Amino acid sequence: MRKKSISPTQRTLAYYRNQGVTVAVTERWNPHARLRQDLFGFCDLLALDAGIVAVQVTASGVSSRVEKIKAEPRAAEWIEAGGRIEVHGWRKLVAYRKDGTKAARPRMALRIVRMERINGEWVLNETSDANERESNDSYDRC
Repeated sequence: MRKKSISPTQRTLAYYRNQGVTVAVTERWNPHARLRQDLFGFCDLLALDAGIVAVQVTASGVSSRVEKIKAEPRAAEWIEAGGRIEVHGWRKLVAYRKDGTKAARPRMALRIVRMERINGEWVLNETSDANERESNDSYDRC
């Protein structure tokens, strides 16, 4: 029997909770439209991390999510109101042993893009979370 994988949203929830940050899911299933709807069209999670952070989570396509947020007028309003925006992208990294064989369990890589508006222009700051990932793997299980 195959083990059920953890969703990117669940990984990001664990990522924040492991840091002691309060976080809540804002993405909802709309049964009438039969689709998932984000808060303000771009927010899957809200985190209270030295301010309020709207988080868009994805397993792939971080660049397309960034473009989606840039095109959403409410994202600019969010920033102007003092909020922050982050895009969390999760992807599987194949780990190799010293002898060159694949490890039994792949590692998950987190790519964080922080979005800001300066003088009406979008500014992106990208980071990866390698240090945190190595020290705590509770959100790293496949």
